[in-house]
Amino acid sequence: MKIAHLREIGPITVASLALGLISYLFVFVGSRVLEATEMSSMLAFWALANTLVLAFAIPLETIAPKFIYHHKTSDSELSFVLHGITIATFVLAVFFVLSIFKVHSYLHGYEIIGSLFVLSLGLWAGIRSVYVGRGDFKGLLKLALVNAVFALCGLLVVFMTDSREPKFVLLPVVGGNLIGGFLGFMNIISQRRTEKTSWRIDINLGRSTYQMTGALILATGVSLVMNNGGIALAPLLGASPEFVITFAAVVSLVQAPMMLLNNISPIVNLR
Repeated sequence: MKIAHLREIGPITVASLALGLISYLFVFVGSRVLEATEMSSMLAFWALANTLVLAFAIPLETIAPKFIYHHKTSDSELSFVLHGITIATFVLAVFFVLSIFKVHSYLHGYEIIGSLFVLSLGLWAGIRSVYVGRGDFKGLLKLALVNAVFALCGLLVVFMTDSREPKFVLLPVVGGNLIGGFLGFMNIISQRRTEKTSWRIDINLGRSTYQMTGALILATGVSLVMNNGGIALAPLLGASPEFVITFAAVVSLVQAPMMLLNNISPIVNLR
């Protein structure tokens, strides 16, 4: 049992570190090619989007083994993907409401790419929860590496061409999430065709599950607000752009071990 645990920890550790590195490189490249004010504004959007999506998505990963690992049906898997996309749609609606009521326009200047970024976070979160629920950590590692390599290549192109548009800095991360998510989704669809089951899906996970998830969302949300939330709120509170960029870089490094610890917990849930 201990050896099995160690084998499972390896892939998820590498996956977490690879995506954590991309977060840091995103901040690094953006701070080099964009004006401080533009980068500060985009970081506020990036941090708030991640905070809101992850606050709902991390609890999904916690409960995924209960529905996927023990039942092993593609119905449950597609349900979790749909939950991830639904979460992202809700978060995107929050951004538009904030803009309409002139609280703060987080998407100003990159509405399309910013919207795709939020939706890609939801898709990736849903796919992650499926692979965690399966206990397929090697499969998750492969998808994470595809995600990270695409984002890395894109960020290098942005850095070398000195692109000064915020949307071009965000685009590689969007592309990585979408490609990794798409490959994972096609794997789920392939398995579903093998099962030859109906395409009608019940997205409802049950009242007791949602009650437990609600408590997990509150706990996760508080943890995320303490770091990512600071990046999102700093510009509104009058912090200088330079401070926001530096703070975001530090948070990107600090979050790596925190996310790693969170990602190891599903291994325990499978046992």
